[in-house]
Amino acid sequence: MNDDAQKANHNNIWRNKGLLIYLSGNLLSTLGNSIAGLAIMWLLQETTGSTSRAGLTYLASYLPTYLLLPFAGSILDHFSRKRVMQCAQLINAASTALLGYYLLNHGANSYLLAGYFFLSSATNAFYMPASEAIIPNIVEKDLLTQANAMKQSFLSAGTLFGPTLSALMLAKTNYMYSYVFFLQAILYVCSCLSLIAVPAKEEYLSKQKVEKPYQLKNIVEALKYIKLHPVIIQLMFIFSFANFMGAAKNLLMPFYVSERLGGVGDFAAMATAASATGLIVSILITFIKKIDRVGIVLISSCLVMTSSQMFLGLSSYLPLSMFLFAIGLVGGMISGMCSSVIYQREVDDDMRGRVYSFRTMLSSALNPLGTVIAGFAGDVLPAWVVISLFGALASLITMSGYFKKSLRSS
Repeated sequence: MNDDAQKANHNNIWRNKGLLIYLSGNLLSTLGNSIAGLAIMWLLQETTGSTSRAGLTYLASYLPTYLLLPFAGSILDHFSRKRVMQCAQLINAASTALLGYYLLNHGANSYLLAGYFFLSSATNAFYMPASEAIIPNIVEKDLLTQANAMKQSFLSAGTLFGPTLSALMLAKTNYMYSYVFFLQAILYVCSCLSLIAVPAKEEYLSKQKVEKPYQLKNIVEALKYIKLHPVIIQLMFIFSFANFMGAAKNLLMPFYVSERLGGVGDFAAMATAASATGLIVSILITFIKKIDRVGIVLISSCLVMTSSQMFLGLSSYLPLSMFLFAIGLVGGMISGMCSSVIYQREVDDDMRGRVYSFRTMLSSALNPLGTVIAGFAGDVLPAWVVISLFGALASLITMSGYFKKSLRSS
Protein backbone atom coordinates (compact mmCIF):
# COMPACT_ATOMS: atom_id res chain seq x y z
CA MET A 1 0.00 0.00 0.00
CA ASN A 2 1.47 3.39 -1.03
CA ASP A 3 1.70 6.42 1.22
CA ASP A 4 -1.36 8.13 -0.28
CA ALA A 5 -3.51 5.07 0.32
CA GLN A 6 -2.26 4.75 3.89
CA LYS A 7 -3.04 8.42 4.52
CA ALA A 8 -6.53 8.00 3.06
CA ASN A 9 -7.21 5.01 5.33
CA HIS A 10 -5.88 6.95 8.31
CA ASN A 11 -8.21 9.88 7.64
CA ASN A 12 -11.25 7.69 6.95
CA ILE A 13 -12.72 6.75 10.30
CA TRP A 14 -14.98 4.15 8.67
CA ARG A 15 -11.91 2.13 7.61
CA ASN A 16 -10.50 1.78 11.11
CA LYS A 17 -11.09 -1.94 11.68
CA GLY A 18 -10.19 -1.86 15.36
CA LEU A 19 -12.71 0.88 16.07
CA LEU A 20 -15.39 -0.83 13.98
CA ILE A 21 -14.97 -4.11 15.88
CA TYR A 22 -15.02 -2.31 19.21
CA LEU A 23 -18.13 -0.32 18.35
CA SER A 24 -19.87 -3.40 16.97
CA GLY A 25 -19.42 -5.11 20.33
CA ASN A 26 -20.59 -1.97 22.05
CA LEU A 27 -23.62 -2.01 19.76
CA LEU A 28 -24.58 -5.49 20.97
CA SER A 29 -24.24 -4.41 24.58
CA THR A 30 -26.31 -1.29 23.98
CA LEU A 31 -28.99 -3.30 22.18
CA GLY A 32 -29.22 -5.61 25.18
CA ASN A 33 -29.46 -2.67 27.57
CA SER A 34 -32.21 -0.98 25.53
CA ILE A 35 -34.20 -4.20 25.25
CA ALA A 36 -34.02 -4.84 28.99
CA GLY A 37 -34.32 -1.15 29.87
CA LEU A 38 -37.95 -0.88 28.82
CA ALA A 39 -38.79 -4.21 30.46
CA ILE A 40 -37.14 -3.30 33.76
CA MET A 41 -38.96 0.05 33.90
CA TRP A 42 -42.34 -1.61 33.49
CA LEU A 43 -41.40 -4.42 35.85
CA LEU A 44 -40.36 -1.84 38.43
CA GLN A 45 -43.68 -0.05 38.05
CA GLU A 46 -45.66 -3.28 38.44
CA THR A 47 -43.62 -4.50 41.40
CA THR A 48 -43.47 -1.32 43.49
CA GLY A 49 -46.79 0.29 42.61
CA SER A 50 -45.65 3.82 43.55
CA THR A 51 -43.12 6.37 42.36
CA SER A 52 -41.48 6.73 45.77
CA ARG A 53 -40.87 2.99 46.18
CA ALA A 54 -39.65 2.81 42.59
CA GLY A 55 -37.17 5.61 43.33
CA LEU A 56 -35.87 3.90 46.47
CA THR A 57 -35.48 0.58 44.64
CA TYR A 58 -33.68 2.30 41.76
CA LEU A 59 -31.39 3.96 44.31
CA ALA A 60 -29.58 0.64 44.71
CA SER A 61 -28.15 1.08 41.21
CA TYR A 62 -26.06 4.04 42.36
CA LEU A 63 -24.56 2.81 45.61
CA PRO A 64 -21.63 0.79 44.15
CA THR A 65 -20.73 3.78 41.99
CA TYR A 66 -19.49 5.74 44.98
CA LEU A 67 -17.89 2.74 46.66
CA LEU A 68 -15.96 1.38 43.68
CA LEU A 69 -15.33 4.09 41.12
CA PRO A 70 -12.34 5.80 42.81
CA PHE A 71 -10.54 2.44 42.98
CA ALA A 72 -11.88 1.29 39.59
CA GLY A 73 -10.19 4.22 37.89
CA SER A 74 -6.81 3.29 39.34
CA ILE A 75 -7.30 -0.29 38.18
CA LEU A 76 -8.05 0.97 34.66
CA ASP A 77 -4.72 2.81 34.66
CA HIS A 78 -2.75 -0.20 35.92
CA PHE A 79 -4.34 -3.05 33.94
CA SER A 80 -5.59 -3.65 30.43
CA ARG A 81 -8.79 -1.69 29.94
CA LYS A 82 -9.94 -4.20 27.36
CA ARG A 83 -9.59 -7.09 29.82
CA VAL A 84 -11.46 -5.17 32.50
CA MET A 85 -14.34 -4.57 30.08
CA GLN A 86 -14.47 -8.26 29.20
CA CYS A 87 -14.67 -9.31 32.84
CA ALA A 88 -17.42 -6.77 33.50
CA GLN A 89 -19.46 -8.03 30.54
CA LEU A 90 -19.18 -11.66 31.65
CA ILE A 91 -20.38 -10.77 35.15
CA ASN A 92 -23.24 -8.75 33.65
CA ALA A 93 -24.22 -11.72 31.48
CA ALA A 94 -24.25 -14.09 34.45
CA SER A 95 -26.30 -11.77 36.70
CA THR A 96 -28.80 -11.03 33.93
CA ALA A 97 -29.27 -14.72 33.17
CA LEU A 98 -29.81 -15.44 36.88
CA LEU A 99 -32.42 -12.67 37.04
CA GLY A 100 -34.24 -14.19 34.07
CA TYR A 101 -34.15 -17.63 35.67
CA TYR A 102 -35.51 -16.33 38.99
CA LEU A 103 -38.31 -14.40 37.27
CA LEU A 104 -39.25 -17.50 35.29
CA ASN A 105 -39.56 -19.68 38.39
CA HIS A 106 -40.44 -17.35 41.26
CA GLY A 107 -41.57 -13.93 40.00
CA ALA A 108 -40.32 -10.46 40.84
CA ASN A 109 -40.01 -8.49 44.07
CA SER A 110 -38.40 -5.21 45.11
CA TYR A 111 -35.44 -6.88 46.82
CA LEU A 112 -34.62 -8.92 43.72
CA LEU A 113 -34.67 -5.82 41.51
CA ALA A 114 -32.60 -3.84 44.02
CA GLY A 115 -30.01 -6.63 44.07
CA TYR A 116 -29.91 -6.71 40.27
CA PHE A 117 -29.45 -2.92 40.13
CA PHE A 118 -26.69 -3.13 42.73
CA LEU A 119 -24.66 -5.79 40.91
CA SER A 120 -25.16 -4.16 37.51
CA SER A 121 -23.95 -0.85 38.90
CA ALA A 122 -20.89 -2.53 40.42
CA THR A 123 -19.78 -3.94 37.07
CA ASN A 124 -20.61 -0.73 35.20
CA ALA A 125 -18.37 1.17 37.62
CA PHE A 126 -15.54 -0.53 35.73
CA TYR A 127 -17.07 -0.92 32.27
CA MET A 128 -18.38 2.60 31.64
CA PRO A 129 -15.18 4.61 32.31
CA ALA A 130 -13.14 1.94 30.52
CA SER A 131 -15.34 2.16 27.41
CA GLU A 132 -14.61 5.90 27.20
CA ALA A 133 -10.96 5.79 28.19
CA ILE A 134 -10.06 3.12 25.66
CA ILE A 135 -11.05 5.10 22.55
CA PRO A 136 -7.79 7.14 22.38
CA ASN A 137 -5.97 3.80 22.62
CA ILE A 138 -7.71 2.68 19.41
CA VAL A 139 -7.66 5.83 17.23
CA GLU A 140 -5.29 8.75 16.77
CA LYS A 141 -5.91 12.04 18.55
CA ASP A 142 -6.93 13.93 15.40
CA LEU A 143 -9.78 11.45 14.82
CA LEU A 144 -11.33 11.71 18.29
CA THR A 145 -14.24 13.94 17.21
CA GLN A 146 -15.24 11.57 14.43
CA ALA A 147 -14.64 8.49 16.59
CA ASN A 148 -16.93 9.76 19.33
CA ALA A 149 -19.57 10.76 16.79
CA MET A 150 -19.29 7.29 15.30
CA LYS A 151 -19.69 5.78 18.75
CA GLN A 152 -22.89 7.79 19.21
CA SER A 153 -24.21 6.51 15.88
CA PHE A 154 -23.65 2.92 17.02
CA LEU A 155 -25.28 3.69 20.36
CA SER A 156 -28.29 5.17 18.59
CA ALA A 157 -28.51 2.10 16.37
CA GLY A 158 -28.43 -0.07 19.48
CA THR A 159 -31.31 1.80 21.09
CA LEU A 160 -33.30 2.13 17.85
CA PHE A 161 -34.80 -1.34 17.77
CA GLY A 162 -34.44 -2.27 21.44
CA PRO A 163 -37.66 -0.74 22.83
CA THR A 164 -39.77 -1.98 19.91
CA LEU A 165 -38.30 -5.48 20.14
CA SER A 166 -38.81 -5.48 23.91
CA ALA A 167 -42.45 -4.36 23.60
CA LEU A 168 -43.12 -7.04 20.96
CA MET A 169 -41.48 -9.74 23.09
CA LEU A 170 -43.52 -8.75 26.13
CA ALA A 171 -46.75 -8.64 24.12
CA LYS A 172 -46.15 -12.01 22.44
CA THR A 173 -45.11 -13.77 25.66
CA ASN A 174 -47.82 -12.22 27.86
CA TYR A 175 -45.23 -10.13 29.73
CA MET A 176 -42.76 -12.94 30.40
CA TYR A 177 -39.90 -10.67 31.42
CA SER A 178 -37.44 -13.55 31.83
CA TYR A 179 -37.07 -14.05 28.06
CA VAL A 180 -36.00 -10.43 27.66
CA PHE A 181 -33.22 -10.88 30.20
CA PHE A 182 -32.07 -14.16 28.65
CA LEU A 183 -31.63 -12.33 25.34
CA GLN A 184 -29.73 -9.54 27.08
CA ALA A 185 -27.33 -12.08 28.64
CA ILE A 186 -26.58 -13.60 25.21
CA LEU A 187 -25.82 -10.16 23.76
CA TYR A 188 -23.46 -9.43 26.68
CA VAL A 189 -21.50 -12.61 25.94
CA CYS A 190 -21.24 -11.72 22.24
CA SER A 191 -20.04 -8.24 23.16
CA CYS A 192 -17.36 -9.72 25.42
CA LEU A 193 -16.11 -12.06 22.70
CA SER A 194 -15.87 -9.24 20.15
CA LEU A 195 -13.35 -7.40 22.33
CA ILE A 196 -10.81 -10.18 21.71
CA ALA A 197 -10.23 -8.84 18.19
CA VAL A 198 -9.85 -5.17 19.21
CA PRO A 199 -6.23 -3.91 18.91
CA ALA A 200 -5.62 -1.31 21.62
CA LYS A 201 -2.32 0.49 22.26
CA GLU A 202 -1.66 0.33 25.99
CA GLU A 203 1.61 2.17 26.45
CA TYR A 204 0.21 3.76 29.60
CA LEU A 205 0.86 0.48 31.43
CA SER A 206 4.62 0.99 31.13
CA LYS A 207 4.33 4.42 32.78
CA GLN A 208 2.69 3.18 35.94
CA LYS A 209 4.67 2.43 39.04
CA VAL A 210 4.82 -0.99 40.65
CA GLU A 211 2.61 0.04 43.59
CA LYS A 212 -0.74 -1.62 44.09
CA PRO A 213 -3.54 0.07 42.11
CA TYR A 214 -5.94 0.31 45.05
CA GLN A 215 -3.62 2.47 47.19
CA LEU A 216 -5.17 5.74 48.28
CA LYS A 217 -2.30 7.83 46.94
CA ASN A 218 -3.41 6.94 43.41
CA ILE A 219 -6.78 8.53 44.16
CA VAL A 220 -5.15 11.60 45.73
CA GLU A 221 -2.96 11.97 42.65
CA ALA A 222 -6.05 11.97 40.41
CA LEU A 223 -7.79 14.61 42.57
CA LYS A 224 -4.74 16.87 42.33
CA TYR A 225 -4.69 16.39 38.58
CA ILE A 226 -8.37 17.34 38.29
CA LYS A 227 -7.82 20.42 40.46
CA LEU A 228 -5.25 21.73 37.98
CA HIS A 229 -7.69 21.46 35.06
CA PRO A 230 -10.65 23.88 35.49
CA VAL A 231 -12.36 22.65 32.33
CA ILE A 232 -12.74 19.20 33.89
CA ILE A 233 -14.24 20.68 37.05
CA GLN A 234 -16.71 22.78 35.08
CA LEU A 235 -17.81 19.82 32.99
CA MET A 236 -18.40 17.76 36.11
CA PHE A 237 -20.42 20.57 37.70
CA ILE A 238 -22.77 21.08 34.77
CA PHE A 239 -23.35 17.40 34.09
CA SER A 240 -23.89 16.51 37.75
CA PHE A 241 -26.77 18.99 38.05
CA ALA A 242 -28.14 18.15 34.61
CA ASN A 243 -28.21 14.46 35.57
CA PHE A 244 -29.87 15.36 38.88
CA MET A 245 -32.74 17.00 37.04
CA GLY A 246 -32.81 14.33 34.34
CA ALA A 247 -33.42 11.70 37.00
CA ALA A 248 -37.07 12.75 37.09
CA LYS A 249 -37.58 11.90 33.43
CA ASN A 250 -35.75 8.58 33.70
CA LEU A 251 -37.80 7.42 36.68
CA LEU A 252 -41.21 8.89 35.86
CA MET A 253 -41.50 8.17 32.13
CA PRO A 254 -43.74 5.08 32.58
CA PHE A 255 -45.98 7.08 34.91
CA TYR A 256 -46.01 10.09 32.56
CA VAL A 257 -46.91 7.91 29.57
CA SER A 258 -49.72 6.28 31.54
CA GLU A 259 -51.08 9.67 32.68
CA ARG A 260 -50.77 11.73 29.51
CA LEU A 261 -50.57 9.27 26.62
CA GLY A 262 -51.27 5.54 26.64
CA GLY A 263 -49.29 2.43 27.49
CA VAL A 264 -46.00 0.71 26.81
CA GLY A 265 -46.55 0.90 23.05
CA ASP A 266 -46.51 4.71 23.13
CA PHE A 267 -43.29 4.74 25.09
CA ALA A 268 -41.73 2.28 22.65
CA ALA A 269 -42.77 4.56 19.77
CA MET A 270 -41.19 7.58 21.48
CA ALA A 271 -37.95 5.73 22.19
CA THR A 272 -37.76 4.32 18.65
CA ALA A 273 -38.35 7.72 17.03
CA ALA A 274 -35.72 9.29 19.27
CA SER A 275 -33.17 6.61 18.48
CA ALA A 276 -33.82 6.89 14.74
CA THR A 277 -33.28 10.65 14.88
CA GLY A 278 -30.15 10.22 16.97
CA LEU A 279 -28.80 7.66 14.52
CA ILE A 280 -29.23 9.99 11.54
CA VAL A 281 -27.70 12.97 13.32
CA SER A 282 -24.73 11.01 14.68
CA ILE A 283 -23.94 9.55 11.25
CA LEU A 284 -23.94 13.05 9.77
CA ILE A 285 -21.57 14.24 12.50
CA THR A 286 -19.03 11.56 11.60
CA PHE A 287 -18.32 13.48 8.38
CA ILE A 288 -17.30 16.58 10.37
CA LYS A 289 -13.56 16.19 10.88
CA LYS A 290 -13.10 19.09 13.29
CA ILE A 291 -15.20 21.27 15.61
CA ASP A 292 -13.42 24.45 16.66
CA ARG A 293 -15.61 25.45 19.63
CA VAL A 294 -16.51 22.15 21.21
CA GLY A 295 -17.38 23.85 24.52
CA ILE A 296 -20.04 26.08 22.96
CA VAL A 297 -21.58 23.12 21.13
CA LEU A 298 -21.58 21.15 24.38
CA ILE A 299 -23.40 23.81 26.41
CA SER A 300 -25.93 24.53 23.66
CA SER A 301 -26.78 20.87 23.09
CA CYS A 302 -27.09 20.28 26.83
CA LEU A 303 -29.54 23.21 26.97
CA VAL A 304 -31.59 21.62 24.17
CA MET A 305 -31.69 18.40 26.19
CA THR A 306 -32.90 20.03 29.41
CA SER A 307 -35.42 22.45 27.84
CA SER A 308 -36.99 19.65 25.81
CA GLN A 309 -37.65 17.81 29.08
CA MET A 310 -39.50 20.87 30.38
CA PHE A 311 -41.84 20.97 27.37
CA LEU A 312 -42.15 17.18 27.20
CA GLY A 313 -43.94 17.08 30.53
CA LEU A 314 -46.53 19.55 29.24
CA SER A 315 -47.34 17.50 26.15
CA SER A 316 -50.33 15.17 25.92
CA TYR A 317 -50.08 14.70 22.13
CA LEU A 318 -48.06 11.65 21.07
CA PRO A 319 -46.43 13.14 17.92
CA LEU A 320 -45.31 16.20 19.90
CA SER A 321 -44.01 13.99 22.72
CA MET A 322 -42.10 11.91 20.18
CA PHE A 323 -40.53 15.06 18.73
CA LEU A 324 -39.54 16.50 22.13
CA PHE A 325 -38.19 13.16 23.32
CA ALA A 326 -36.17 12.87 20.10
CA ILE A 327 -34.55 16.31 20.25
CA GLY A 328 -33.83 15.77 23.94
CA LEU A 329 -32.00 12.57 23.12
CA VAL A 330 -30.09 14.27 20.29
CA GLY A 331 -29.11 17.11 22.62
CA GLY A 332 -27.87 14.67 25.23
CA MET A 333 -26.06 12.64 22.58
CA ILE A 334 -24.19 15.65 21.17
CA SER A 335 -23.34 17.06 24.61
CA GLY A 336 -22.03 13.66 25.70
CA MET A 337 -19.96 13.35 22.54
CA CYS A 338 -18.45 16.82 23.01
CA SER A 339 -17.75 16.07 26.66
CA SER A 340 -15.88 12.89 25.70
CA VAL A 341 -13.81 14.76 23.11
CA ILE A 342 -12.79 17.42 25.66
CA TYR A 343 -11.84 14.83 28.27
CA GLN A 344 -9.88 12.73 25.79
CA ARG A 345 -7.96 15.77 24.59
CA GLU A 346 -7.25 17.22 28.02
CA VAL A 347 -6.39 14.14 30.07
CA ASP A 348 -3.10 12.24 29.81
CA ASP A 349 -3.39 8.57 28.90
CA ASP A 350 -1.87 7.27 32.15
CA MET A 351 -4.40 9.32 34.16
CA ARG A 352 -7.45 8.74 31.98
CA GLY A 353 -8.89 5.79 33.88
CA ARG A 354 -8.88 7.62 37.21
CA VAL A 355 -10.18 10.90 35.80
CA TYR A 356 -12.93 9.12 33.86
CA SER A 357 -13.95 7.27 36.99
CA PHE A 358 -14.29 10.52 38.92
CA ARG A 359 -16.11 11.97 35.95
CA THR A 360 -18.57 9.08 36.03
CA MET A 361 -18.97 9.38 39.78
CA LEU A 362 -19.26 13.16 40.04
CA SER A 363 -21.34 13.68 36.91
CA SER A 364 -23.95 11.40 38.46
CA ALA A 365 -23.34 12.44 42.06
CA LEU A 366 -26.77 14.01 42.42
CA ASN A 367 -28.61 11.41 40.34
CA PRO A 368 -29.63 9.17 43.27
CA LEU A 369 -30.87 12.18 45.22
CA GLY A 370 -32.76 13.40 42.17
CA THR A 371 -34.31 9.96 41.71
CA VAL A 372 -35.55 9.78 45.30
CA ILE A 373 -36.84 13.38 45.31
CA ALA A 374 -38.60 12.85 41.98
CA GLY A 375 -40.12 9.64 43.32
CA PHE A 376 -41.59 11.29 46.42
CA ALA A 377 -42.65 14.34 44.39
CA GLY A 378 -44.46 11.98 42.01
CA ASP A 379 -46.56 10.73 44.93
CA VAL A 380 -47.76 14.29 45.56
CA LEU A 381 -47.81 15.82 42.07
CA PRO A 382 -48.61 14.31 38.67
CA ALA A 383 -45.54 12.83 37.01
CA TRP A 384 -45.73 15.26 34.08
CA VAL A 385 -45.54 18.24 36.46
CA VAL A 386 -42.42 16.88 38.16
CA ILE A 387 -40.74 16.18 34.81
CA SER A 388 -41.41 19.75 33.60
CA LEU A 389 -40.22 21.39 36.82
CA PHE A 390 -37.00 19.42 36.88
CA GLY A 391 -36.41 20.23 33.21
CA ALA A 392 -36.86 23.95 33.83
CA LEU A 393 -34.37 23.95 36.71
CA ALA A 394 -31.87 21.95 34.67
CA SER A 395 -32.11 24.52 31.86
CA LEU A 396 -31.22 27.35 34.23
CA ILE A 397 -28.21 25.48 35.58
CA THR A 398 -27.01 24.55 32.09
CA MET A 399 -27.13 28.20 30.98
CA SER A 400 -24.50 29.01 33.62
CA GLY A 401 -22.00 27.20 31.41
CA TYR A 402 -21.97 30.16 29.01
CA PHE A 403 -20.29 32.21 31.75
CA LYS A 404 -17.38 29.73 32.07
CA LYS A 405 -14.72 31.14 29.74
CA SER A 406 -12.36 28.15 29.84
CA LEU A 407 -15.24 25.80 28.99
CA ARG A 408 -16.55 28.03 26.17
CA SER A 409 -13.14 28.22 24.54
CA SER A 410 -12.29 24.51 24.84
